[in-house]
Order: sequence, then C-alpha cells, then structure tokens
Amino acid sequence: MKQSTKTTLIVLITGAFFALLNNSFLNVALAEIMKDLSITESTVQWLTTGYMLVNAILVPTTAFLMKKYSLRKLFLISIGSFFLGSLLAGIAGSFGLLLTGRLVQGVGSALLMPMGMYYLMTSFPPEKRGSMMGLFGLVIMFAPAIGPTLSGFLIEHFNWNILFLMMVPIMGVVWLIGYFSLDKTKQDYTGKIDVPSVIFSAFAFSGILYGFSSAGDKGWGNTMVWLPIVLGCIFLALLIIRQFRLDDPMLDFGIYKSKQYALATAITATNVIAMYSAMILIPLFLQNTQGLTPLETGLILLPGAILNGIMSPIAGRLFDKFGAKNLVLLGVCITILTTIAFARLDENTSSLYIATIYAFRMLSMSFVSMPIQTHGLNSLTHTQTPHGTAINSTLNQVAGAIGTSLLVSVMVSRTKTHMADVASQVTDQASQQHLMLQSSINGVNDAFLATLVVSGIAFVLALFLKKKSVKVESEPVTTNK
Repeated sequence: MKQSTKTTLIVLITGAFFALLNNSFLNVALAEIMKDLSITESTVQWLTTGYMLVNAILVPTTAFLMKKYSLRKLFLISIGSFFLGSLLAGIAGSFGLLLTGRLVQGVGSALLMPMGMYYLMTSFPPEKRGSMMGLFGLVIMFAPAIGPTLSGFLIEHFNWNILFLMMVPIMGVVWLIGYFSLDKTKQDYTGKIDVPSVIFSAFAFSGILYGFSSAGDKGWGNTMVWLPIVLGCIFLALLIIRQFRLDDPMLDFGIYKSKQYALATAITATNVIAMYSAMILIPLFLQNTQGLTPLETGLILLPGAILNGIMSPIAGRLFDKFGAKNLVLLGVCITILTTIAFARLDENTSSLYIATIYAFRMLSMSFVSMPIQTHGLNSLTHTQTPHGTAINSTLNQVAGAIGTSLLVSVMVSRTKTHMADVASQVTDQASQQHLMLQSSINGVNDAFLATLVVSGIAFVLALFLKKKSVKVESEPVTTNK
C-alpha cells in the first residue's frame, strides 16, 4: 500500500469512527436531555428523527458529489460540518440550538460513510477490497457498539453537553490532518445535479424514514405514520422512473441488473434488521425487566463489540481468500442460533448468558455485514461504484428504521396481548406487577421470533450467491493519484 493511500485511509477511518461514536452517544443521554431542557419524549425524539431526515435527503446525492468534487473537499466539508454541529450542540442551552447542532452534524455524517466506501472500492484491486472493507467495517460496527458504554460512564459523571463538546477538539484535529494530507486533485466531471431528482429523493426517503420511525411510538393506525410512508413510496416511484429517463442519473438504479448486487442489497437489508433487533431489544430487556443502568447494560454488550471489532478485519481477509457465500451462510446460521437463544429469555436469565450470546451474535455480523456489501460492489463497474455506495448507505438507514419500528411494534403489541390473556385471572397488586414483567419479557421473545423469520429469508437468499463477484474492471480507478 502506498504511503499516500495509507494516510488517506487512516484519515477517512478516523473521521468515520468518531462521527459514528458520537451518533451512538445520544440514545443513552435522551433521558437526561429531557430533564435538563424540560421537554417531552415526542420532542426529544426529533434529535434522532431530524438527524435521520438530513441523512435521507443528502445520502442519495453523494454519488453525484463524489463524481463532481475531490475527496479532500468533501472530507473537509463533512468533518467541518460535524465540528460545527458538535460545537452548537455542546453549548446549547435550549432545544432549538441543540436540534440545529444535530442537523448540522447530520450533514457531515451523510457524506462520510459513502465517501469512505467509495474510496476503498476505487483505490484497491478486487483481491484486496475485502481486507480493506473489513477494516472499515471495524469502524461501522465497533464505534456504535462501544458508544453506549462510554456514554453511560460520561453521563454518570458529567452533563450531557460533554458528549458533544469532547468531539470539538477531536474533529478539529482530524480536519487539519485531512487539510494537509489529502489529495487536492480536482475531478473532471462536468455534469449538473438534477433538481427534480433531489426533490423526489428528499420526499421519498424522509417520508419513509419518518413514517417508520414514528410507528413504534404512535402506532401503525396513526395518520402521521402511514401517510408519510405512502407519500414516500409515491415519490420513490417517481424518483426511480425519472432516473431511468435521464442520460446521467443522480442514482443509477440500473445497477440492480446485476443479480449479485441485487442479492447483496437484499441480504444487507435483512442483516441490518437482525442486527438492530439485538441492539434495541436486549438493552430494553436489561433495563426494563432486570433494572440495570445504562452503564451496566453497555458493559454487558461490550464484549460483543470488542469481538466484532477484532473479527471484522479477519472476516475481510477471509472474504479475499474464499469469497462471500460461505462466510455469509456461516454468519447467518450463527445469527439464527443466537436469535433462537434470545427468544427464550426469562426474568432469571443471567447477564453472563446474555453477554455470551450477544458476543456470538456480533461475531456473526462481522461475517455478513462488510463481506456481503463488498461482494455486491465488486459486481459493479467502477463508474457504477459511487451509485452503489450511495444506495447502500441509504438502504442501511431505511432498513434500520423499518427494522426498529417493526420490532418495537411487535414487542409492544405482543406485550399487550400477553397481558390481556391473563389479566382477568390476577387480583392482587403483587401478581399484577409480576404479570406486567412477564408480559414484557414475552413481548421481547416474540419480537426475536419475528427476527428469526427475517434471518431465515437471509439464509435462503445467501444460497444464490456466487463464491466470487463478477463483472469488475481489471484496474481500479484511484481517486488519490
């Protein structure tokens, strides 16, 4: 690896790591923010929803931006946005300023991930991409996984503002390193962005994300849930139709003519849903039914995060040697087994048991996540790669929102059903409390059973994968000359 390429890779991974780490801080801090700013749950959720909406609007434009502007310029804008957003959120004494800071952070985050994946796919030959994407996967999985543990510790000792303020000097240093080390070569692409495509994309993905994100709280019958989803799907159809009519589309959906890429994106979506099931349901189980603190919960999940971080680069090297199919099948099988284990939780389930099963589950994710995305992108030509990375990033967010809302909905509805089934048989208060606890546990178990169906679909799809990706050009087109 050339020194310039190594430097660029380190800078990109460092920026992405701290951006994702900061993103995962927020969930643990929401309760403290509500108390400090005297706001309700429906208000504080906009810190997450608004952030996702900014990502939904910007991520589909990244294919155009990566062709139009240099890596250096996009990186500096991205890290600069995250720096400014962190500063605004860190000094915020009102919800309005805090939300503004989060939205500005969203601008930076939207560019970072597809930009990093695009650089890796265009700077390394196919036989080395697995190892490099595995290293990048360490960032994608490890940073969000350790975030809650670190956030829980900081919240116990400091005000929530520290979660943002600590990022200001870090992002400042990363920006300076990028300014002096990244390549300044300008792109020769002269195309212009299609404004109607941007509008269709913004309404499509923001509508779908907002609708699904609101379902867990408002319920599927609420107008503010189903109406944004319906409108989002309509605008998505308009977006796709327009892209096929353009000579130079903003998002080239023609890449789905590659069967391997289509398979890879379908497996990626199911894998994201399966990943979110444990990341959401297990903390809820530990805190709501076993009364653990956020810090204690984070410590239980930490071994899995560490194992995933260790295994992601190893899984990348295995992908380079053996291809995706066997790795993905192995990973999905482990996911299925751990899902069955998590579907049998009870009030006496030990923390050691949960930590062990969760660690195996995170191991399975390292075998699936980056190998399957690399496999799909390897089946595209280099001119299609920016579109592939943009679609992958958008898909991850949409699948995450859909998975979260579906699983929470299943958990809530099944909890109510279990309570209704035996409520008439309970008279004393102690029995009612035990009923509520047991019904909540059963609701979590049923949500994992729903995840089992999703993982089963992923296994069937993985059977049709080829061992090696096809249809790649012989030489990569590097962006760091």
